[in-house]
Amino acid sequence: MKCASLISVLFAVSVLNTKAAPLVATFDGAWSITEIGHEYKNPDGSVTLSGVRHFRATVKNGILHAESGVRGVAGWFELNGTISTNGMADLRANGLTGNPVYTPGHAPPSTPVEYEVTAHFDKLRATGKSMIHVPRGRTPPVRTFTFVKDNVDDLCRQLAGELIAQGRIADSEQVLGLLKRKEYNDFLPGHTEDAALATIPQTAYDQKWQERFSQIHDQLAVVGREYSTLVKKDPRTDDENKRLSVLESDLATAQQALQQLYQEIAVAGSPKLVRDLQDSGQTLMQNLPGIEPGAVVIETIVLKDKYRVILTTPDVQVPGEYPISRDALREKAFEFRDAIDGHRPEPEIKSLGNELYQILLGPIAKNIESYQAKTLVWSLDDVLRYVPMAALYDGDHYLTEKYANVVINLASLINLKDKPSSGWTGLGLGVSKAHPEWPALPYVKEELNGIIRDEETGGTNGILPGRIMLDEAFSEKNFRDALLGQLYRVVHIASHFKFDTDGNCNDSFLLLGNGKLTKLTIAQIAMVPNFFAGLELLTLSACRTAVGDQASRLQDNQGVEVESLGVLAQRKGASAVIASLWEVADDSTSKLMQNFYRFHASETATSKAEALRQAQLELLKNADGKYSHPFYWAPFVMIGNWQ
Repeated sequence: MKCASLISVLFAVSVLNTKAAPLVATFDGAWSITEIGHEYKNPDGSVTLSGVRHFRATVKNGILHAESGVRGVAGWFELNGTISTNGMADLRANGLTGNPVYTPGHAPPSTPVEYEVTAHFDKLRATGKSMIHVPRGRTPPVRTFTFVKDNVDDLCRQLAGELIAQGRIADSEQVLGLLKRKEYNDFLPGHTEDAALATIPQTAYDQKWQERFSQIHDQLAVVGREYSTLVKKDPRTDDENKRLSVLESDLATAQQALQQLYQEIAVAGSPKLVRDLQDSGQTLMQNLPGIEPGAVVIETIVLKDKYRVILTTPDVQVPGEYPISRDALREKAFEFRDAIDGHRPEPEIKSLGNELYQILLGPIAKNIESYQAKTLVWSLDDVLRYVPMAALYDGDHYLTEKYANVVINLASLINLKDKPSSGWTGLGLGVSKAHPEWPALPYVKEELNGIIRDEETGGTNGILPGRIMLDEAFSEKNFRDALLGQLYRVVHIASHFKFDTDGNCNDSFLLLGNGKLTKLTIAQIAMVPNFFAGLELLTLSACRTAVGDQASRLQDNQGVEVESLGVLAQRKGASAVIASLWEVADDSTSKLMQNFYRFHASETATSKAEALRQAQLELLKNADGKYSHPFYWAPFVMIGNWQ
């Protein structure tokens, strides 16, 4: 038997022996941790190999939490404790051993470990040397720890803002893409910063181009629309050809710096960076006409001292800005959200919605109108991920009355051009019964029967042919087995889905129906390759997202958990996701969801996004007004491929 003292161990980082002090927020934020285990000779003569583990920690009000791996699986590790005013930290680690070759004594995988850690922090870093306590006469294994404060997010947003101010749109697109990749990686267990963050380009733009771009800025959407129409005309008159030359010159000016950047990066030997750039703004410009000619992309950037926005049409990118601090914008966003969630009077909601409209869309509103857009495709940053864009108010109408609204993220580009199949088959899963801390959802059965026509159980009313698994039948095994066959194009889940506001994917989970509190965590989904392979739509209905509470408002990375769900689902194979931004009403949701599938199945349906808009309007404009309040129709968002 291996020496037990090498499994249940005590780590002590070499620091000054200082008494504990009160907790403070000095060290709050995200930290990157590197633990290095040095090679060690075990008592039996075998050797424990050296190894390195990278993971992340979050500190809030002086309380540190770090987690790596999937909870309950070999290699999982957790670190919790407090940091006092003088930087002294008393931490406790729990975990399960992984590969025996890196474990002192070569303990088998999944052997529990528990130990204490003491460390000393300053504002930006902490270092120390650990000693494993072993019987007297033996040389203990040595490990070194490094804690580094993560300030990359703020730096990326600041750099993106400066690049936009200089007219360097492509550079800003790359920075924002890298930031979104980093946020996704941070959310999943054991992931660290993306190495590409060290490769942000710093090319300079031609001064003449900047001057010309500034002159034509306000007319760019009109120029793009006119060019798109005129270039398709055949034959053209001489005057039209002259006008086309002028338009082409202006658009070439707007694209000159982008193309120059691509060439310089490629020549420098970084074709991957060129591909990353093309997969953002430039790719969308090229592909939007084939996806939906009436769609425009709105990329938002929340800086510390101002709000930035980039409007992308098939022909041009138009930057804009609004002078508002990040803290002030967060306050307005949460006030708007709380007003809707709290069923406040509609005049108050419209007033707050108009304030946000002027901030978020005001700088580019005229360009959107002149382009005659039909679908707004949002790439959201920070707290804006919590905002129901459909409920913004322009002074006369809610946004959903004029536009379909979609959210895209880092993973959306993978399958954005995929065309939907001609006929959908659906898998409906739901939990209608109450569980501890989770209320019953009595309308779930009616919702699923109205959407899925399960002919095996005698169903006749559903819109989509398929299968229903309700309550006890909704188990992890049945769910996985059904997905494995890839027989369904739609998976509709009517159950609670809880997001952890601290970004812990082990505590973010889908409630299953076959036990007291059985659940499927995001961490577990992340471990399964192609979990949602073949799905054109994953709908999370009746979800309880648990976002927007007081704790989440203190976070630096607002809304990361909302976007990360969409990224994960798409990377695991789903083309699109419908999710809710707050705990929704069971009865109105049942109606909205049935209307959504009914509109999508109709002969006049144009896209999933338009079907969702029509379903929202059905509640908004209902004759009796029972569900006209934004609380009932605004929380649902379409993420990913909206076709």
